[in-house]
Amino acid sequence: MRKSRKTIVEMPQQRTAPMSEEERRQAIAQAAYYRSERRGFEPGHELEDWVAAEALMDAARVNT
Repeated sequence: MRKSRKTIVEMPQQRTAPMSEEERRQAIAQAAYYRSERRGFEPGHELEDWVAAEALMDAARVNT
């Protein structure tokens, strides 16, 4: 039986300057990776993971 492992995605810290496009892309890639990891890297969900990670980053930006 596989142990359940929780992964915490760190949200970008509050900043005075906006996140660069490269920093945003890296944060999205990391969040998408962690979503895939939680699912056991089951193929076929890459776009879904990326879009969900983008939404997470956009929500974090609105809430800062």
